Amino acid sequence: MGTYAESLLTSDEKVIMRQRQHWLALILDSWLAIIFWGATLVLLILRLVLPDEFFGVSVTSGDIGGLLDILTVVTLLGGIIVVAVRWWWWRTQEFLVTNRRLVLAWGVLNKSSSDSSLEKINDAQLTITVLGRLLDYGSLKVMTAAPLQGSDYLDRLNHAKDFKKAMMTAKHE
Repeated sequence: MGTYAESLLTSDEKVIMRQRQHWLALILDSWLAIIFWGATLVLLILRLVLPDEFFGVSVTSGDIGGLLDILTVVTLLGGIIVVAVRWWWWRTQEFLVTNRRLVLAWGVLNKSSSDSSLEKINDAQLTITVLGRLLDYGSLKVMTAAPLQGSDYLDRLNHAKDFKKAMMTAKHE
């Protein structure tokens, strides 16, 4: 079988459109990695510009040099781990429009899903920023008649305008 979202479909259900968050969401949500890599750069520069003797302690063979090396490796690896985990999370997130419903599925180890019947969808509010227009993404709020759920918010959705069109077209068919 395919993805987790596909495993939730009934036998006669057809996927009309499949989408996930825009790749920019991956970058923006990886801000901690950017901080780690900034620290790595600062540590590398310190290692290169510090004189051999710093406050009477040998940098090249002493504790300060070893500590800078360890911190550099830790911050570099920390950034890589943050991006890898965030990428895994981004990759497992899926938004489907089928001929019957809107299906949202996410999760790496613990899986979650949410779905809304197309006939229960009352409205869809699309917000696209200037950058979103340039890179073809937006935020879509889907309002439903379901008493408990109420609405789904798909932030930084890739090809959001096309996704909304596909959803509304499927609803009216």
